[in-house]
Amino acid sequence: MNRVLGPFVLSAISCLPDLQSNSHDYQLFHGTVRNMNTGETLLTFCHGLTIDRSQVVVFSASAGSVVEEEVLFEGRQEKYRGGIPPLRDEAFWCSAAPEVYFRPGDVWTCLRAADHDSPATILSVERRGELLDKDGSSGYALKLEVRHPGVLRVVFDVPCLIQHGSSISDALVPSVESELTIQ
Repeated sequence: MNRVLGPFVLSAISCLPDLQSNSHDYQLFHGTVRNMNTGETLLTFCHGLTIDRSQVVVFSASAGSVVEEEVLFEGRQEKYRGGIPPLRDEAFWCSAAPEVYFRPGDVWTCLRAADHDSPATILSVERRGELLDKDGSSGYALKLEVRHPGVLRVVFDVPCLIQHGSSISDALVPSVESELTIQ
């Protein structure tokens, strides 16, 4: 039943909840690399979690420079109508359009350089983003002193993970968490 009131048409159907409303989620990481000596931003990045970070985090810094890489892990959600989500590219997901929520965190303070002759020394690791319990967070900041060009591989330190409550079976699977290419 529709009623006409002036130029407007009211419909009883328009008051019902939208039963075809769905949401589409996307997981990503984004961040910034800054030269702490000059304050200059060397790189900003935002990509889906399926992208190899060594191809994303590529920056130039001279030996002796102190840089900070800040990374946040987020979920992004878009509500849509119908059965099929709209096709969206990374530019959409990295924009301000979708709703942002933080992903569950990790014990980022347990990050360590994987190699003895790494191209940078990790000076400190700080929790960033949403802080969870006493150890976890949705992101981190690595303060690095550049030694030479190369790929800095960063892993979780097993004894540190165990100390912070990870099970031994979880901690014994040390995988490369991040790679930064320094030119």
